[in-house]
Amino acid sequence: REMWQKRNADASACFMAGSNPQKIMSGYLPYNMSKMALLKAVEQIDYESPDCKVFALGVGYVKTKIHQATLDAKWPNERIERGEQSLVFLNRRGYAPVLACPACGWVSRCRHCSANMVLHLADRHLRCHHCGAEETVPPHCPICGNQDIHPFGRGTQRLEAALRERFPDTRILRVDRDSARNHQQWRALLEKIHKGEADILVGTQMLAKGHDFPRLTLVGVLNADASLFAADFRAPERLFAQLLQVGGRSGRAALAGEVLIQTEYPDHPLYRALATHDYAGFAQSQLAERKQAGFPPFAFQALLRAEAPQLAQALVFLNNAKTLAADYCGKRVMIYDAVPMRLVRRANLERAQLLVESVQRPALQTFLQQWLTALREQK
Repeated sequence: REMWQKRNADASACFMAGSNPQKIMSGYLPYNMSKMALLKAVEQIDYESPDCKVFALGVGYVKTKIHQATLDAKWPNERIERGEQSLVFLNRRGYAPVLACPACGWVSRCRHCSANMVLHLADRHLRCHHCGAEETVPPHCPICGNQDIHPFGRGTQRLEAALRERFPDTRILRVDRDSARNHQQWRALLEKIHKGEADILVGTQMLAKGHDFPRLTLVGVLNADASLFAADFRAPERLFAQLLQVGGRSGRAALAGEVLIQTEYPDHPLYRALATHDYAGFAQSQLAERKQAGFPPFAFQALLRAEAPQLAQALVFLNNAKTLAADYCGKRVMIYDAVPMRLVRRANLERAQLLVESVQRPALQTFLQQWLTALREQK
């Protein structure tokens, strides 16, 4: 975006950027910070925002891990009779995120990453969603030999199985990267949806945006809470945008839409703003939090990342880079200590990062040019 802004400025042209919802750091900053004016589409043609309800998991939580209110929300029978469709959104593919032994505590860890291998029960494989490694499901615990090993958590495959058990006479279609491995499979799934050959859709973010399903009138969202407490300060903004987009799949034609979100934190400001479609208020609250914490856009950051067969090697490189940076940073640039990344090991490489920050973008850019030149000369 910044490159296009520069090119348009050089050509004395008008630059227009559009997104829904608008990015916080471009749409809700004062003009003197973003250099962009916000134009709002106050009215939308032939579209009314769906009714959004939030349910606390403490009440009506059933063994399928689906809130009873979600199961009983006039679907599927009444909606099927009207020729309508429903979407259950769970942004986690596979059957369960981990396979574990309750006797000794073994879990299906990836041998190449600092992550668990996800259980895909359809073809009885464990797969790592970070490096792509896979292996067959063991018949018993590899450590203690216990044959009573269990899947923990749920993915779209397990959710599909639970819904088929709950609604045996309903046509259920799962849409994720496992069911749409290539373009032909993806087009076939979309054709089934548009022809009305599915009553309940079970899907991931593949169905969250960019689709128009005229028969879809209900969206149920499961397990959205993880992003509320993520380490990335942008996670709440991304969660709000994702829920707004997936909720927008319902009620796009003349039919009214409804969105049901189950959460353990129904009073969280994000969900309260989502229920009232108050993105502007949510954006302003996020900006206030970022200003208080000194996060972008009230500071400017850069990350130097390193990966090596051993974590110590990556940290040595970053610490040497930090020492070298002392000659260029001055008082306007802050250099933090090198730390391991949240997912330390991926594909047999261990990773670390070094954060650089400044409240002045020109100072940070000047520093980075000098620093990177000096780093390249060290090779």
